[in-house]
Amino acid sequence: MLAAIVGLSFGYLAVFGQWDSAMITLASVVIAVPIGVGGGLLVGILAYRHHWFGRILKPALDLMQTIPIFAYLVPILFMFGFGPVSALVATVIYAMPPMVRITTMSLNSVDPEIIDFGLISGCTQSQMTWKILVPSALGSLMVGVNQVIMLSLNMVIIASMIGAGGLGFDVLASLRRLDIGGGFEAGIAIVIMAIAIDRLSQAFAERSITYSHPIVGKRINNAISPFISASFQPPNFHPIKTRRQVIHGQGMPIKKRFVGNIKPLRRNIFTASNWSK
Repeated sequence: MLAAIVGLSFGYLAVFGQWDSAMITLASVVIAVPIGVGGGLLVGILAYRHHWFGRILKPALDLMQTIPIFAYLVPILFMFGFGPVSALVATVIYAMPPMVRITTMSLNSVDPEIIDFGLISGCTQSQMTWKILVPSALGSLMVGVNQVIMLSLNMVIIASMIGAGGLGFDVLASLRRLDIGGGFEAGIAIVIMAIAIDRLSQAFAERSITYSHPIVGKRINNAISPFISASFQPPNFHPIKTRRQVIHGQGMPIKKRFVGNIKPLRRNIFTASNWSK
């Protein structure tokens, strides 16, 4: 089903002559999404580790998500000029704040028992972050990745005003010429591309969730099992209940030296029984 949706989506782009513009838009999204996801993930982890940084970051994120996107364009054009680089910077700034918020919320919602297991196994701070916290919160983090993808596609038309090109520029050019048909074709192409990328990201998220939790549990189990076995199975401790068990070697490891120690052991037991009388 997923392959059929993606195939039909790209088939539409090829049939209606939107392939070249769609590839330019797709290239911009492919570059902007990893930068937005990686930067948002790192900033969110930093806010999770240092609460003072999270308190400072929260009003900044509110400002970034509240201020109109057109207000970004003037300083970005002043610093980077007219071209694809300015469009890429504007897209990353617009799409990164949701990833930062979702990363912080996902790490805060990790089960405390999983964190305790990591502390018991002696994980360092980096191991705790990348091998326990991030894999445990992978399902929620993929929601942030999906939001970055959708917001990047949302910036296509606005970024075309500062030199992004692609489908957004086709929509803008149709708007200037009052070409209703051309605008609809480019707009539907953007919607179809968004649907295809959204379904692909959701399928990847479901697959990651399915295979991540057993791996995390196996790593934690392998890490803490020596400590559990050392705690509940003390070495060199073999309980002896009765003289009959001692004589027949029950409750003790069978070794060659055990045979020579039976008589002294019996004598000690008889002496102890006489004292008790």
